[in-house]
Amino acid sequence: MNALTNGFTIITPDGKKYHSLVDFGLAIGNTNPIGKPVQEKFTVDVPGGPVLDLSEVLTGEPVFKTRPIHIELGGIRERFLWDSVMSAFRNKFEGKICKIIFDNDYEWYWEGRVELADFEREVSLGKFSLDIPEADAYKYAITPYERSYDTETAVVEFPVYDRAVVPTFICTDACQISDGTTTYDLSIGENRIPNLKTNTDKVWTLSGNDSTTVICREMSL
Repeated sequence: MNALTNGFTIITPDGKKYHSLVDFGLAIGNTNPIGKPVQEKFTVDVPGGPVLDLSEVLTGEPVFKTRPIHIELGGIRERFLWDSVMSAFRNKFEGKICKIIFDNDYEWYWEGRVELADFEREVSLGKFSLDIPEADAYKYAITPYERSYDTETAVVEFPVYDRAVVPTFICTDACQISDGTTTYDLSIGENRIPNLKTNTDKVWTLSGNDSTTVICREMSL
């Protein structure tokens, strides 16, 4: 898709969706809006010895915290309309945590707090940037994996992703999930257990289950 006519969908916290081209006539003008992820690093300088990199000690893998997103937008309006256009844009998005879905990567969304900057106009051409200085480092699958278990005892199947994720358990009654060594209690409603992730060789079994739905949302750099 031609980057000059490429657009994106932006979703506000209340679930309202807008498309940059369809709703605002604004096209993306830069070909690299997604910046490099920022890795969390922790090093110790040992006197008389090497610098120890302990960044992966707790997790066993690299941890990425944020990444910048910088979208340059441009469009054609009557010169006198641009002030109202910018006011409308700011009212809808400025300072809000929004989801961004790019047309050329429509199965994933990015998320972060929006800032608008660098507005300028020349005759009828207006340009400005939509920035998320500290977006989540990962993009997330729009459609999650979802599976329900309605028997008292059930073996839970998790999807295998490139990066392990923490699943969500939505239970209609209190129950337990165990790998035979470690057991976690699940309460009524939504549960997330940070130590329990997908991409595991362990077999997890629900017990005392009435109805539990397991939801996993894939994440990617």
